[in-house]
Amino acid sequence: MNGHYLYDRKRASSFNLIVGTHKAKTPVLSGPKCYKIKVFKLGDIYEVYKYEIPVYAGYHKFKKRSNKITDENTKKENRKKVVTRIRNNVRRLAIENFNEYSRFFGATFGDNITNMDYANNEFKKFIKRIKYRYGDFKYLAVVEFQERGAIHYHMLSDFGYIEHSDLDKLWGNGFVWINSLLTGNKGKPVDNVGAYIVKYMNKNNIDKRLMGKKAYFTSRNLKRPEIVYENLSLKDCFEKYNLDNNHRVFSNSFMSKENGKVLYYEFNKKRDLS
Repeated sequence: MNGHYLYDRKRASSFNLIVGTHKAKTPVLSGPKCYKIKVFKLGDIYEVYKYEIPVYAGYHKFKKRSNKITDENTKKENRKKVVTRIRNNVRRLAIENFNEYSRFFGATFGDNITNMDYANNEFKKFIKRIKYRYGDFKYLAVVEFQERGAIHYHMLSDFGYIEHSDLDKLWGNGFVWINSLLTGNKGKPVDNVGAYIVKYMNKNNIDKRLMGKKAYFTSRNLKRPEIVYENLSLKDCFEKYNLDNNHRVFSNSFMSKENGKVLYYEFNKKRDLS
């Protein structure tokens, strides 16, 4: 094992990723783990990470404190990494909890509202009105900025049929529109709702309007993605989960300071690329 590690039970059992005021839970670990492959099982979609150097999770690595001042470029890179994690979290939550039969709609303000605190508070009240009238439901919503700077929201939900006029009244701030996921993919059903909603998130990784603010909202009843840790060869891993090139939709690689070269693969069993 490289470096000096100790098992930290508190860190292993309850990690939190804090982004401004947002907290995103990471997987609960029952004990220290060492693995070469991490697999996200998201229904028909699988994501596979293969690490050149094994990952040690649940251990605390002692690092020497540095008085070095972080330069602006490093800060930007760190913010990009955080935003990537947020987008991945949104995408996986969407895939795990929603599908092409879920409700997808957008809400915007009639006035050019650019104040995040005011807009987010209005959106929270909107959610409360829906719950009061129709009962509890699952939802996942993201924030998007229009070119003029106005704020609007896109939301996946599992509530039943609601008249457009009723939804408009419940929002009460401007306009609401509903998109069909059954025809949202160039007339065909959307087979990856995660990718569908993430495209509406802010394209600018370092947008200062989101610093310290929530980039997305979720109900508390969403299921968390299943994550499996493996110490297999990549070939054996693909065979175990019945993954082949006919269903591979994306692959990439990147370098990690701690884990060397990382290979990434995404498979969608709803698609047949043969």
